Amino acid sequence: TYKRIASVTNDAEREEVEKELRDRFGAPPPAVDHLLDYAVLKALCERLLVASLERKGETVAVKFHEQTPVQPAQLVRVVRGSRGMRLDPSGVLWIPAGRAERPGDGGVTQAVRNVLLQLQT
Repeated sequence: TYKRIASVTNDAEREEVEKELRDRFGAPPPAVDHLLDYAVLKALCERLLVASLERKGETVAVKFHEQTPVQPAQLVRVVRGSRGMRLDPSGVLWIPAGRAERPGDGGVTQAVRNVLLQLQT
């Protein structure tokens, strides 16, 4: 089951795996939902060549690999269009992510995912 979850790369695959788990074991607990969300986030980070994600309080620091496909102009556009987000001189993107996740709430994972999806396009 963990291998199947780890193979998830997008929302469609996430929903398919969740449906399989629900059919097999019943409604999954919040921890399984979070694990599925993290699998999708991990795949997105791999596509964008994110070198690291680090949570610091209510923000998340995103460091991109030097070969990232994210265009600097797109990064600047997303930062300018988002309240509280900043890009420091070293190239680290700081995303306001709010408080700790609550069961059933995408919280931090969803905040980071939304920004990375904007950068993907």
